[in-house]
Amino acid sequence: MKPPASQLPRLLASLPKEGVHALVRPVQWPENSFWRINRSKLKFHTQEGKDELRAHGVAWGQLFWRGKHLPHPRKRQEKVSGSLKWKWVHIPVRQLDEKTRASVEATPAPEPLIKPKRVQLKARHMAALEAQASATNPVEADAAEEAKPTQ
Repeated sequence: MKPPASQLPRLLASLPKEGVHALVRPVQWPENSFWRINRSKLKFHTQEGKDELRAHGVAWGQLFWRGKHLPHPRKRQEKVSGSLKWKWVHIPVRQLDEKTRASVEATPAPEPLIKPKRVQLKARHMAALEAQASATNPVEADAAEEAKPTQ
């Protein structure tokens, strides 16, 4: 039995965690060629007069062609193209042959993108405030340090 084919955003919306870490491929691709989805950004809406929830969006991932990972030369992950053009199917990992499964498991998924600048700015800001407070009133700063519990 063939899995149902649909556009990529609709397929990702039907999977857990919006398809993150799922293996998907266009129907016309070979069986051992697919994308591993690392990030998706989906939007949902309904059309007037219809109860159906529609999904649109973008996905990023890693390309595996004929069972081997084809890394992008400058990017950790690349945008999945043809998401609305082709019909896509989900590939369970257990359906892959041993060689392809080993290649997928050996290729680490990139870590999610985290914006550390905001955290660093906040930490620097807090350190500057503490330094300013201790410089203006050293007696209160010493009392605050003594009141802190030791670990």
